[in-house]
Amino acid sequence: VEADHYLVWSDYMKGEIMQYYPWVSEQSIHVTGTPQFLPYFNPNNYMSREAFAAAFALDASATWICFSGDDELTSPHDPLYLRDLATAVQSLNARGQNIQIVFRPSPADITIRYDAVLSDFASIIKKSKPQWEAPHGMNWGALIPMVKDYVFLCSIVYHCKAVFNVGSTMAIDFSISKVVVATSGNSADRTARIF
Repeated sequence: VEADHYLVWSDYMKGEIMQYYPWVSEQSIHVTGTPQFLPYFNPNNYMSREAFAAAFALDASATWICFSGDDELTSPHDPLYLRDLATAVQSLNARGQNIQIVFRPSPADITIRYDAVLSDFASIIKKSKPQWEAPHGMNWGALIPMVKDYVFLCSIVYHCKAVFNVGSTMAIDFSISKVVVATSGNSADRTARIF
């Protein structure tokens, strides 16, 4: 499909279009950045630690880590990984730690496959359901994030000390947030560790 204008995320992508499609005019290629990560640059998208704890029934004095789920087709064993992580956290908590897991499922995952794990570890795992609309049914390409979801997602990434995931982009979200915090002059003591 040929178009009048091409929107790309980076100068690198612009160069690729010019290399692989030499007939495309450079003036028709526009570098826009990736909208996926723009919310991290808006200071209004962050809840205070206390507000975040209240929103998801978290212990404000605990250390929070994030488990980011993927869709069932991409990562069918995610509930097992979440159970393993919760078991490890339970063991650490029995030795004096105070850790909770903020679980963010994929916006496209409406299955009940996590329910048993969430029930078994109700005091350790707190679910942050993505706030996405599905005006045309649960079709991955038709899902639309609501503004409230940006606040939840940015706050998860900001307040959690680590992220565990298989096959999702949450590691990139944590990296972007770390850059934003480092360049914003925010003095909050936050180190994102990516697993």
